[in-house]
Amino acid sequence: MQKPICILCAGSFEVEVILGKDAASPKKLGASAVAAKSKRQTQAERREATQAMVLESACRIFGEKGFADTSLKDIAEDLGLTITPIYHYFGNKQALFLAVTEAMELEFTQQIEEFSFSSEKIDLIEIWDMLIGMTQRPNFVRIVLRDAPIILGRERWEDTSVVQAVSRIFQDQLSLLYKSGSLTKPLSENDVVLLQRMLIGCFSEAALMLVANPDYDSRPLMLRVLALFGGVQSQ
Repeated sequence: MQKPICILCAGSFEVEVILGKDAASPKKLGASAVAAKSKRQTQAERREATQAMVLESACRIFGEKGFADTSLKDIAEDLGLTITPIYHYFGNKQALFLAVTEAMELEFTQQIEEFSFSSEKIDLIEIWDMLIGMTQRPNFVRIVLRDAPIILGRERWEDTSVVQAVSRIFQDQLSLLYKSGSLTKPLSENDVVLLQRMLIGCFSEAALMLVANPDYDSRPLMLRVLALFGGVQSQ
């Protein structure tokens, strides 16, 4: 005959206690459960730490060697691990590369959004300066701009956090232009998409050119170009 079960609270979780002469005391079971919970949390923390270490190492090695010349063994040896935990957490090389790419895109997205929140009207030369800053990070350029479109497909680019952030900022700037009277004729949905793609494409290609020519000072030219379109606030 099954003995009745009593549900006791041990901290923030429940412990089932089998009532009976030989059953362990609720106090003893509660302490065991707390210890088990603590152990689980420690394992979760270790798992998160390992995943972060793998991402950091993969970011550096993918950036240095490129996707094609990087193996999971390279990353495992860099960390002093076997390949097993990398497969366990990320599945395979392409899945790990996707995780690295998304992490770098998210970091860039946060910079864009922090910049856009600092002022209502965006000074385009400051956007350009931020882009130049990103080109000084070769890992970002090689992973996000060079390898990711080839390995992960260009079609995913539209759904990335970077493009979504740029789209929101672009829409906000259009609204400001409408309100100020600078833009009187409404743009169609296709007009907006085309302009966004042109903008993002230009910045992406410009970033690759700047990486290939690190000594070139592009700012004077950009000041002249943006001034033609009224895209530079008073300096």
